[in-house]
Amino acid sequence: GVALYGGFPHGGAIWQDRDPNLHQTILSGDLNRDDTGGWWDSSRTENTRHVVTSYSADDSTIIDGFTITSGYAYSESYDSKSCGAGMYNYQSYCKVKNCKFTNNFARWTGGDSSGLGGGGMYIDRGGLTIINCDFLENKSEEFGGAVHCVGDSTKFISCCFIMNTSYYVSGVMLNLLSSPTFDNCIFIGGDSEAIEIWNQWGGANCKINNCTIINNTSPAIRLQSSGAYITISNSIIW
Repeated sequence: GVALYGGFPHGGAIWQDRDPNLHQTILSGDLNRDDTGGWWDSSRTENTRHVVTSYSADDSTIIDGFTITSGYAYSESYDSKSCGAGMYNYQSYCKVKNCKFTNNFARWTGGDSSGLGGGGMYIDRGGLTIINCDFLENKSEEFGGAVHCVGDSTKFISCCFIMNTSYYVSGVMLNLLSSPTFDNCIFIGGDSEAIEIWNQWGGANCKINNCTIINNTSPAIRLQSSGAYITISNSIIW
């Protein structure tokens, strides 16, 4: 696989000078560099649908140290164009580390939307490993303001989900046999659930360990399936 690293000083430097917090490497979907106003402002309509895309990437593929912003996933049809504005993943197992997903928007104006959304990220099967990443102020018009997971086994480790918004589930939406794990993660704010399992066929098993979930305006965690399970350990919810 390919390894992509951000966080180097302007003009280049040696590996020891790399610091993604000090030296932002920005991947922006704002092609015209003219985003103004709110989420539905016309200045966003030329933005790329997915800032980053992975298809069948194996676990040797690494994306490390980027700010991923201003994606605008939009479609009037039931397809992937309205999913994963920041990053869209299809049957991938790549590693995403030290990245910030911010100000990405997934829209949908059609009918049934149960498989759509994911403002910051959309994961369609596979199983990513996401380490030390921030999902900040992303939005979905349907499911998963931060992330929408479908049939995957993703691991979220030391990630922060802060003030994401969505009509359904501001944080992470788990759908259709999705069984991720959350270790040492923080969920703060948002206008709906931090985590929800919505699973027609059952079989999902979400594990939450050493996490903190605070200040959500709806129930922090919602289980919308009779055949799915959530295991919570050593966590704070308030």
